[in-house]
Amino acid sequence: MGYLIFLAIALLQVLGYILIDKTKIKYGRILILLIFLLNYFWLMPYLFAPPPLSEGGPRCGMSDLTVYIAFWLIGGGCTILTHVCYYFAKKNKVS
Repeated sequence: MGYLIFLAIALLQVLGYILIDKTKIKYGRILILLIFLLNYFWLMPYLFAPPPLSEGGPRCGMSDLTVYIAFWLIGGGCTILTHVCYYFAKKNKVS
């Protein structure tokens, strides 16, 4: 289930690239890449971090760390891989 999130966001990224290519916005693909990378580094971990077990009690950060590292490594890597693949596909005129 978790990988479906990364796949759905990669598809949104490709759709953004296609729209940017149709409108011919200068540096649009770099802007899309930066938006998705920032999304993975700051927004997504906060949305998927587990809630604390009790209010005011001690909180172990290991479960939070797992979520953050997963989004940073898998999400950031997936975003960069999608960008590079789209760049080379567009460069070689593969549709």
